[in-house]
Amino acid sequence: MRHNARVLRLDSDADIVREMKLVNVEDAGIRHMLPKARHYMVKLENVRRPIAHILKETFLSNGGDAAVSRDIITAKISHTDVILCGTRKQFQRACASLLEQKFGCDKLASEIESAIRNFDSPAEVPDPELFSDSRLARVFREIGRRTIVMGILNVTPDSFSDGGRFVQTSAAVEHGRMMAEQGADIIDVGGESTRPGAEPVDAAVEIDRVVPVIRELAQSVDAAISVDTYKADVARAAL
Repeated sequence: MRHNARVLRLDSDADIVREMKLVNVEDAGIRHMLPKARHYMVKLENVRRPIAHILKETFLSNGGDAAVSRDIITAKISHTDVILCGTRKQFQRACASLLEQKFGCDKLASEIESAIRNFDSPAEVPDPELFSDSRLARVFREIGRRTIVMGILNVTPDSFSDGGRFVQTSAAVEHGRMMAEQGADIIDVGGESTRPGAEPVDAAVEIDRVVPVIRELAQSVDAAISVDTYKADVARAAL
């Protein structure tokens, strides 16, 4: 007889509870098993060698584990990244042990617990009423209720899909208007290609590309406008 063995990918407490209820597990049993059912891998960066040893021993003694650099054993390096592995219950026990130790382990335990807590918390959506722009307010009001559609507008000569098509401001604005008419909730304007091998673009050049387009679209479409950039100067100019 086959029993249809399969691995379940359950990413939240709600998913785990649902599966256990399908098996008709008692509520008390679910509460007891839930901390054992959630597994985490938490990465820490630039951890001092003595702390890495403490983490390794602490997590092993509580049923989890910690992946560290092989060079820690020989003292070849002074710092290492660490990947902590374990169930929620194992993390709870390990962090409780770390809180009682020195060398800053108490602060590290708090950082680990905070990372897990943030990971498990639902994403926070800003209050739509905080936005004076009705287009932004509408987008944030609809998040979670339906699929939000973003239209991508690359005003670059070298993007992988539409590079060169909308370099001229007039062409870019016309395309942005068309996407808004077709139902895009957000028009995302980008002035630098991120395709492999693309040349970096100076902030001034990027501003010259995106700001005229954003200015025109903001006055002519009933869609929110976003800018695709990692440069503070470009974001500031777009705003």
